[in-house]
Amino acid sequence: MKYEERFQRYLDGDADEHESVQIEEDLEKMRILSSYLDSRLDAQLFAEEEGGDQAGKDDGLSRQVSRAVGRKLRRYAIAASIIIVLVIVPLIIYGLSPLMDRVFYNPSKQVTVEAPDGNSAVVYSVFPLAMRTYMELFCADKGRADVAVRPEGYGRYSLDVRTQVNGEITHHSLELTRNHLYRLDMNWNQPDVPGNAFTYCVEEEEMYCGDSLEETASKLKDVPEALKIRAAVSFKKPKNAEELSAFMKAYDSQYLSIPFISCEKQEGIMTDGFGFCPEIIGTDLTDCYDQAKYPYLGLEEYQEGEIPAEVYTSHVESMLQYMLDSPDFLRIFDSGAPGVNLLNDAKYKTALAYVREHGVYGYGAVVNATKQELLAMLEDPSVDGAYMMDSFLDLRF
Repeated sequence: MKYEERFQRYLDGDADEHESVQIEEDLEKMRILSSYLDSRLDAQLFAEEEGGDQAGKDDGLSRQVSRAVGRKLRRYAIAASIIIVLVIVPLIIYGLSPLMDRVFYNPSKQVTVEAPDGNSAVVYSVFPLAMRTYMELFCADKGRADVAVRPEGYGRYSLDVRTQVNGEITHHSLELTRNHLYRLDMNWNQPDVPGNAFTYCVEEEEMYCGDSLEETASKLKDVPEALKIRAAVSFKKPKNAEELSAFMKAYDSQYLSIPFISCEKQEGIMTDGFGFCPEIIGTDLTDCYDQAKYPYLGLEEYQEGEIPAEVYTSHVESMLQYMLDSPDFLRIFDSGAPGVNLLNDAKYKTALAYVREHGVYGYGAVVNATKQELLAMLEDPSVDGAYMMDSFLDLRF
């Protein structure tokens, strides 16, 4: 509560005991300081006037009136100074922060939503949800995403975007200074999977960076059983939500990302790099958004392996719509160059229109799979190839 509000509550008799004590202490400080300064100034003035009397200047009544007026003016000046220090300065300090929030994007800003009965409230920050949604759309293959915000002063923030895959946390450092984003890590919002890792994304066979089914199977022969491989598996033709769900149920593995078609193939433009994670990631943030407006923006209400196919379409539509409803976020974090704030929401509108008309069509999957799981996928007649990126030791094997 602002000091002005607490002081008004005191004047109205509505302040509690703690607030009343604090206000009365401030008033007592004001009285003591005023009395002290007044006496000091009077003494100094009187000394000067006495010196004038010794020179033979005795104006009697005029001098007394001057003293009275001087004391009165000094009291007003002292009172005004104390009020400025105790009231106006704090009001400026506390009032400046909301003003800055209106001018500059504040990633640490919190929103309070009261329950309909008024007996409880939820306090949350919008920024982590926007960041998680954005990261899932463009680099879900990096795993779970989270963000830490550290205010550095008005309009300045240090951001630590953390991604976690296979138990390994990667830190991506950003600096936000009065709506200008400076990226110490230029690849913070880029996937680890190259753009030509899926056969759908290349027009000429020699541009594909992955291996054929036979080459991949040959490379897997000598891979130890205890290793898990992170790989981008390509489909011969895109799969709809039902087909994606059936494929994931048929081949048990960890599915990090499903890249989906976001626009029609024309003039060499086949996709804007959108994807989604078909599994539950991160913490439950369902209290942080309107679930009626953004159905299944998060998948936390389902258990692993129990997500219906139609939910994936709603999930993708909600993510795209949520981004379109976050223009301040996109203007900063989706800008094409560091420090440049340009809102380019055309790709989101195009993708949302395409998904609403055709549904979700995935043209591959980024997986963490064992040797045997990956070999089984390669035998599926719908699989076209695989690009293997790295591997890690799974001690749970």
